[in-house]
Amino acid sequence: MDVRARWQRVDTEHRVLVWGRTVTRLLALVGLVATIAASMVGLGVVLGNALFWGLVTSVAGWLTAAWRDVAALDDRFR
Repeated sequence: MDVRARWQRVDTEHRVLVWGRTVTRLLALVGLVATIAASMVGLGVVLGNALFWGLVTSVAGWLTAAWRDVAALDDRFR
């Protein structure tokens, strides 16, 4: 792999990592706002809403962390 292609790949990996972190933070914020808004309806709705947004946010965070780990492993074996 030539140097230019390598740097383009590094830039792309970084952009994907930043995008994943941003999406995770936005999902956490949306989940918090949605849970606060659902608190006016009742406890069951709040728990269901918090569980849903918590799961979605944790999956996004897990995928972001997995991407970071795979990119780091890929760099080690070159």
